This record gives sequence, C-alpha cells and structure tokens, in this order.
Amino acid sequence: MKKKTVKLLLAVLVSLMICGCGAVTDEPEAEDEDIVEEDDEDEDEDDPEESDEPDRPDDHSSSEEYLLVAWNEPKDLYVMDEKGDVLYEIDRKAIQDSLGDVDENKYSVYSEHYTSSNPVCSGDGFLFFEDFVSDDGSSYHPIVYAVGGIADGNYKLYPLWEGNAAERVRGLDFYKGSLYLDIILGYDKPDISGYREFIYTYDEKADSFSGEESHDLDAVFEKTVSADMSIEGQGRAGSTLTYCYRRTLDDCGFILAGKENYLAAVDESGKVLKTIDTGKKLYNFYYDSGNLFYIDTDYTNHLYSILVIDVKTGKETQIGETICSTQLTGAQLLSSAGDKFFYVTYEYDEFGIRVHRVYVYDATEGSNIFLYEERTVPGSGVMPGSERFTPAGEYLYYLGFDDGNIVWMRRSISDASVPEKTGIVLSHIDFFDLGTVSYKSNTYVCPDCGTDLVMKYSEYFILDDKYSDHASEINDFLEQEAVQTVDWETDYHESSCTDHSERPTFYQVTTSFEIASACIIDDRYLTVDMSGFWYGGGASGYSPEKQYLFDLETGENLTIKDFYTGSEKEFIDLVVRKTVEDFGSYDQDSSPYYAWEGYEIEDEARRYVSVDGFIRFSAEGIYYCYTPGTIGYLPVGYIEVLIPYEDLLGRETLKA
Repeated sequence: MKKKTVKLLLAVLVSLMICGCGAVTDEPEAEDEDIVEEDDEDEDEDDPEESDEPDRPDDHSSSEEYLLVAWNEPKDLYVMDEKGDVLYEIDRKAIQDSLGDVDENKYSVYSEHYTSSNPVCSGDGFLFFEDFVSDDGSSYHPIVYAVGGIADGNYKLYPLWEGNAAERVRGLDFYKGSLYLDIILGYDKPDISGYREFIYTYDEKADSFSGEESHDLDAVFEKTVSADMSIEGQGRAGSTLTYCYRRTLDDCGFILAGKENYLAAVDESGKVLKTIDTGKKLYNFYYDSGNLFYIDTDYTNHLYSILVIDVKTGKETQIGETICSTQLTGAQLLSSAGDKFFYVTYEYDEFGIRVHRVYVYDATEGSNIFLYEERTVPGSGVMPGSERFTPAGEYLYYLGFDDGNIVWMRRSISDASVPEKTGIVLSHIDFFDLGTVSYKSNTYVCPDCGTDLVMKYSEYFILDDKYSDHASEINDFLEQEAVQTVDWETDYHESSCTDHSERPTFYQVTTSFEIASACIIDDRYLTVDMSGFWYGGGASGYSPEKQYLFDLETGENLTIKDFYTGSEKEFIDLVVRKTVEDFGSYDQDSSPYYAWEGYEIEDEARRYVSVDGFIRFSAEGIYYCYTPGTIGYLPVGYIEVLIPYEDLLGRETLKA
C-alpha cells in the first residue's frame, strides 16, 4: 500500500460545517449566572474570578516565528516574523537532496512520489516534522524529527521521537526555546488511556537535542483520565500548529477537558476550577483564559449558531446565526490567535461560485467584526479567502490567485479590507498562459416549494486568439459543451415537498466540472482536460473526467479515429498488451490493479477496451483510461496506461 493512501486513511479531518450566513450582532454583556459548579472535592478552593491571574509568559509575539505551509506536496516553505517579513524561504527538495543517504521512506522531507512529512512548526533555525512510518506494512507508528540549518543551508537531520501504533501526536509547538511534543495514548482503543508531554531542547555545543518527559502536567493528565474525560486542549493557532498543553496552561491557567455533556477547567494541580454544562459533546472549539468559541449544529431545526461561552460563569452568548436548508451554505472555524477567534461563513452566488466572508470575534472587546469577502476564481482551484488560513503576527495569510499563479495573500488584522500581495508565488497554473477560464452554472429549483434540487457547474476554457485563427470556433465549441453539461433533459420530480422540508440536502444532486489542464502538442493540437465530481447522496460521489482535442490549424474537434488507421481488434490487442506490461511494473503491495496474475488482468482489460473508450492525448502518446472500479480498486480512480505514438501510429509524434 502506498504511503499516500495510508496517510489519507489515518488523517482525521475535524471540520464543523454549518449552513447559511447569519446576521452579525453585538450582544450586550450578560450578568453572571450560576450555571457552572466547582468540583465537589475542591469546594474550599477559590473561584477563578477571585484568584490571581495565572502566570503568563512575557509577550512572546516579537520572538515568535510563523510557518506558512501551503500543502504537503510543494517544496517551498516560508517562515515569517510578526511584521510580515520573510525570515526564511525553505526549499524542501534541497533539504532532501542534501541529506544524502537518509531513509526517504522514513524521513520524507520532500518526495515526488509519496506524500511528504508534515512540517508543523519552526524555531531557532529548525524545522519540525511529524509523519507515520510502516511497522510491517499493515500497521504504522508516528515519528517526529527536526531539520537544522535552515538559516544557512547546512541541513542536518535530528531524529527526536518514535511512538507505537497506539500513540498519536496531538501537537508540536516550539515554545520558550524548546519543542513541546504532546502525545495521546491508547489511540487504537475505544477510549484514550492517557497523555504525555515531552520537551526537546537543542544543545549547541553537543549539536544535538536532549529530550525528556515532563511531569509538570501529570496531575492534569491523571485527573482527566480518572474522571473519564478527554483533553480537548487549545484550538489551532495556524494551518499546522496546535498549541502545546504547556502553552495552553500558561496562557489560560487551565486546560479544558470534557465528557458528553460538560467541560471542566482543570488547572496544573489537577483541580477542577469550574465545570460548564454544555448539554452536548463539543468536538471543535477554541478558547482563551476567559472565553470558549464554537459553532453549534442543530440538524433537527436546521439552525446553526456561532456562540461564545464565558468560561468563568458559563454564560453562553450567541453572536451569529444561520439557517441551513441546502448543502451550499455553511460556516467553519478557521483559527485563533490569543483572544481573537476567526471563522468563515460561505454561500453560493451561483452553484460553483462560493462567496466566503471572514469574521473575527475579539473576546477582549466582545465584538464580532466582519473582515473581508472573497469569491471563487474559475480555474484557480483555490477556496476563496480561507484556504490554509494562518494568523501570523500582524497579518492573516491564506492561499490566493494572482495572474495565473497560486500565491500567499495576506491582510492586516487591524484593517483587513484590502488584500496585500506578498510576492510569494507557490506554483503557476500553465493553462492560464494559453487563455482564460469562464463557467456556466444552473440550478433546478422545485417548482412547488423552492428547494434547490439539481445543481450543475462547468468551467470552460477560452483560448487566446494568438494561438489559432480558429480560436473563436474552438471557444464556441467548449462553451456549448459547458452549456450542455449544466442542462438537464427532464425535471426532477422524484420526491415530495414534505420530504424536501425535512431533509433538503438528502434530495440534492450536484455535478461540477473544472479545468484540470490545457496544453499544446507539437505546436498543432490543443488538449483541454476536465475533472469532475458528481454527488447524489451517500458516503461518496463519483469523479468523471474528459478531454477535448482540437486541431489549431482547422479548429476541428478530433478523436483517436482521426489518427489511428488500424482495425479495432488491432487497437484492442495493443491496449491490452500495454495494460499487461503496466500491471507487471508494480509489486503486489503497490499495485492499483485488483488482479493477481497477468492472465487475469488480460481477460479483464479485454472486456473493457474499446476504440470509443476514454483516451487522453499527451506529448508522448495516448493514455487509455480505465474508469474507476473496472480493472482496479475503486478508490484508486482512473488507471491510465500509456501507449506511445511509435506503437500506435508508427511515428514518434502525434503530428505526421
């Protein structure tokens, strides 16, 4: 099994999706209510309201480093300071190349073939990574390691920690000059059995890290486990970073631990300062020393509320509300930074064109403030205004689109009305060199109750006139293809309005197609590749693909039949033979095919190959594309087999 597949199975994405975009109001401060109780065994202890404030570190923002991680695959990382200046620009591939004989399966700083390790945080010239590595091919355990020398390029690997299959890394945080590593124990069992925290400090003279388990928080951990509670910890501070338990206690004076119906504020001695009756299990929230911030989901009433709880009193205040009747609206927590909590609401102007509105709740001021709004840019593939959202000092960073490039954009927290270009380009989308992208969108609404039932979106490519005298003909063809994609033949009358009102999302069907690539082959042919997604309910959808091929000299839309002169049997025999060769290039553990022997795959391939099948043209040959689930495992997607033009056409290029 490939490492990438394993990580997808192991990754846990906790994302609270909420429908609608409600009004933003500032609620008056409510009087304290006695809705929280002290732990019985600590009845004589002081209330947090009357206690001295917990020890806080000095304002460490000036010495903080902020790591910007776009995603795991690209090689460039950036470390920023609070003023928005780049401290380090890091080439992950250069690190991997310089590490020499290091085991790349274990310490995968950068890989072209597998998912790379997850860079989490930085500090004092080091990058810190976490990953999963194989025990025996069937089980995996977590590891943590550091890479030094990011300031001068003299890279060195420092292995730090390896866990077992029952352990998970809850967080890495470079804090007060050391790396804090938080571990969850018993992760492979129904209940978490414990927690641990390690501290790693670099010794410059020895050029090594010394690590030891901290027992400062044992009382917190013991109290939590004995009371059958789980530590929720502090919310994320950035796209990768999760505050360590130590920082959380320093900042807040307690850690929130919870059960199904309440949360408990546990201090460093293990004392429960307060319990907060939530009435439900909270899975995703942020908090500071006085406030807990979360989004509530009420599926029964289709009501979704943005709420703040006063930790001292338990008083809950609603600062925003949204009604969800479709799968096209919602809200999501983004991040927290001190006493500021960021979230986004979204809706569609048209299906496929998302409008994201980002807000901040300032707990100190008690204010809920709209920051900015961004819309989908067709062809960019970027979630507008919120993808990889990272508060860093005075700025908010997120992935954006600019003139064909995926870039880091930012906005000032103090005045977020105008986006700023950082000049940091992460990748270039090649097809924007050839033209632009537009779209068609259509929604079928129930004529009786107004519920959105069928929603379709299709992008289409617009070729620049300089590439062909027939560009207008090609563009008209692609636009009409998009029109047909979003159209439907019959109305959708397979459900009742009563059902719509009770479960509107259950009856919605969505289809979307986006531009995957566009390129010119042999200075003669334009290819436009489309990737799609269809969803009609259930646990998963379907991802169709298609390609268009045009002759730039004539404007014609071409197929394999315009090039291949052999018989259909000869074509089938060629594709089957190449499929068997491709099958043989894999070992059994990594094979996308579900057959075990070559003769089996030959029989299966012959059942599905046709000259009218899905074929992609490329510079080196055609790819015969087997649809998911035909000759390979469904989650693998399309299996593509290369047929070189020399074998197919008797020449090295598509053009004669």
